[in-house]
Amino acid sequence: MSPTLSSTVKNKRLFFAIEGLLFANRNRLSIASHVTNPYSKAQATTFPVSSGYLRIIARMLCLQERELPRLLAGTGLPIEVLMPGDETYLSGRQLVRILENGQGIMGGPDFGIALGKQLSPDAHGPIGYLSLASPDLLSSLRALADYLPARLGVVDLQITLDDKWLTCSYQILETTPDHIRQYMCEAFALSVQSQVETILRRAAVEAEISFTHSEPRNAAAYSQSLNGQFLFDQPVVRYRLPAELAHTANTGGDSEAFRVTKERCDKLLAQQPAAGHSVAGRVRRLLLTQPQGSVSEDQIARALFVSKRTLARRLKQENIGYRTIRESVLRELACQALQDSSQSVESIAVSLGYNDSAAFRKAFRRWTGS
Repeated sequence: MSPTLSSTVKNKRLFFAIEGLLFANRNRLSIASHVTNPYSKAQATTFPVSSGYLRIIARMLCLQERELPRLLAGTGLPIEVLMPGDETYLSGRQLVRILENGQGIMGGPDFGIALGKQLSPDAHGPIGYLSLASPDLLSSLRALADYLPARLGVVDLQITLDDKWLTCSYQILETTPDHIRQYMCEAFALSVQSQVETILRRAAVEAEISFTHSEPRNAAAYSQSLNGQFLFDQPVVRYRLPAELAHTANTGGDSEAFRVTKERCDKLLAQQPAAGHSVAGRVRRLLLTQPQGSVSEDQIARALFVSKRTLARRLKQENIGYRTIRESVLRELACQALQDSSQSVESIAVSLGYNDSAAFRKAFRRWTGS
């Protein structure tokens, strides 16, 4: 088999494997039984929203535990929905209320811009893995449009390609106040920009970004955040690029190693409760849901809405430390990977966040004593 054909087969296998994962995620949509609020269950299942986006908002606002009820005020949601591992799907109306609360906490007009900057491809869960693995820009955007409703059901994306433009059009399905709609459209533009630039591996200066709202008083923030031309008072919200960019190849990363590591993380995650109450269990879950080597102890603490010092104290109360948990996760993943003869030691080292195989070998000997 030629190298080109082999690469094509590998990409297709990877694409359909992650596609299956996303389909399984879509079929798991449910509303947690503990959610009691003024919004009907019918509404919630019509426009489901993953609680993962709530955690993104809370981290963006740098909230601590005692401040979390302010973000959830008026939704009927308990703070447990903000803990790692929670898989609650809430309603579009609850999301709108949380956006209103978040803007009130942050203050100023830049809430949508700030939120959009958090929505890199990996913020969308498995959809981020699919976008990283898709063979070109067009398939990456189509994956976003096809599967985003499984995690963010309040929006509808349409991808079209003609002789001149590759267009991503955006529509909000939930009844939304104008200022909240503006924040959502700003976040959409920056999220799509992030996905596009991940594939292009450069700034998308050719983009044309249209908004239905009038020019806001913080228009200067658009110039600082959006890399293309942006237009106001337009009939539709859309992000579009010259058509010739549609088939730009996705050349970044070792997608096969990425897929294998993700499968192993999912397998380990399945062996523990979805929302364990121990702090150690939450730390472990966070480590397993991020690319290995990509997060620090400070970032884990912020994801749990506590300081690094508080995290260390709570782990000590459970007779364990952060480093012990991290090395346990890496050891388990490494042992699984080494049983797979199709992966080289160099590939395993990269997938676990090591710069070279020598550092990985040294760590493995320390973990196992061999």
